Amino acid sequence: GTGKTMVAKRLAKSSGMDYAIMTGGDVGPLGRDATTELHKLFEWAKTSDRGLLLFIDEAEAFLGTRSRNMSEHLRNVLSALLYHTGEQSDKFMIVTATNRPGDLDSAVTDRMDETLLFPLPSQSERLRMVHQYYQLHILSRADVDDASRGTGGLPAATPDKRDALAGAAAGAAEAKGAEGDESSGDSEGSPSPEGQAAGDDVTSTPRPSLSTDGGDAPHTNGSSRRTAIGADHTNGHAAAAAGAAAEAGVVGALKALFVPQRTGPPRIRVTGVTDEMLADVAKLTSGFSGRQIAKLMINVQGAVYATERCTLTPKLLRQCVEREIRKLHKKLASGASGSPSRTWMGL
Repeated sequence: GTGKTMVAKRLAKSSGMDYAIMTGGDVGPLGRDATTELHKLFEWAKTSDRGLLLFIDEAEAFLGTRSRNMSEHLRNVLSALLYHTGEQSDKFMIVTATNRPGDLDSAVTDRMDETLLFPLPSQSERLRMVHQYYQLHILSRADVDDASRGTGGLPAATPDKRDALAGAAAGAAEAKGAEGDESSGDSEGSPSPEGQAAGDDVTSTPRPSLSTDGGDAPHTNGSSRRTAIGADHTNGHAAAAAGAAAEAGVVGALKALFVPQRTGPPRIRVTGVTDEMLADVAKLTSGFSGRQIAKLMINVQGAVYATERCTLTPKLLRQCVEREIRKLHKKLASGASGSPSRTWMGL
């Protein structure tokens, strides 16, 4: 949690080298095959056109001093690594990281050209991390300051949202109306076969119609009559479709305004938490690593979801911080948490 892996990745990227990562814990389960696999790893590294940066995290797990009780398999793996790193190479670079530099074999540290100490983050660095993980785990899932107040617990509709929804509903109705008008125009120009057949049945006898000069004249053009009837029916269907679309648009708009759409975890409500309180969190977490600050905010998120209304309050934030501080002090007192202030990297 102090940035060792990030630095190794940046180093590989800035140098233009390929990048591979392994941990000391990967070696033990291989047993007697570990030595063979390590030889294969270095042979593969030599095939890289750009060179390979091999990052070994928790290096003390298999590169520890040979004076202590070490299994034969681990001793053979250590000997294999020392064999491949005995001379300078332009094909690969080894970067190791450990929280226990004193446990490394002296032959391993002798091969390291540079060593870097990664202290725990300062207060200003912790403040940036607190804001970063607060944004990631809380604000990205939050309705800040309970924006739904006054709507019975449902999401409030902003003016912009209301205007957009109203415009969408009106646009849908207008589109349906335009489609109906187009259908009407087609009917007037060329009646459908169905309309023709129906007209033949009902207009076999000419019927009077109002002439343009005010007199009565026989209506002898049956197709014109049938076209007019077809247009009337088309216009009626278009009006009905437009009305249905408008009604559906209103219903859809109301649902979007007042029915919450839940596709994941419930939204978090943040009430009363200020930047000053987050600054206090950074101050109180002296001794925390970056990983521990990230875990703190994850635990805050979990505590919020455990509340009835998923609400983060200053009291709940303070309780979470105090609980994580007690946990850290207990680990340090029991000796279960190594020495993070001695985090070390060898190149």
